[in-house]
Amino acid sequence: GGVASSSEVPAPPPSPASQKEAITQKFQALLAEGLPPNEAALEAIRLVKEAPAAKTNQIQPEEELEVPCPGGPYTCFICTEAKTEAERFLPHRCSVEPEALCCRPCFVMWVQSQVEADSPHIRCCHCDLELSIRVLQHLIDEEHWQRYCD
Repeated sequence: GGVASSSEVPAPPPSPASQKEAITQKFQALLAEGLPPNEAALEAIRLVKEAPAAKTNQIQPEEELEVPCPGGPYTCFICTEAKTEAERFLPHRCSVEPEALCCRPCFVMWVQSQVEADSPHIRCCHCDLELSIRVLQHLIDEEHWQRYCD
């Protein structure tokens, strides 16, 4: 019988090193969503350090970035293509139940067209509520985000 090497020991409880890895992963995810590096770093640290508390006392439904959108297949009202149940998408909690849905790529194009038109208030094409900065940042690419910020 051989003795197990140190590389085969089960993972220890979260340590500063694993917390650092979690922060790095969250930072990279936020960068991919289009957050500027400084904001992404601060948000990643905050999210990882406050992770246990975030589930209980920081419930902010209006800040959800991907709202559950139950239902079956649908036809996008913009591109008119048939979409599957998995492609159902709402960018935020609409003030009304949308009668028709658009797919994520079409919604993103809609938002980016509003940015290109230099609209100061970008609204949801479903319910006409102004979209939050976090929702916009989550949806649009870096080029449009910079234009919106300018």
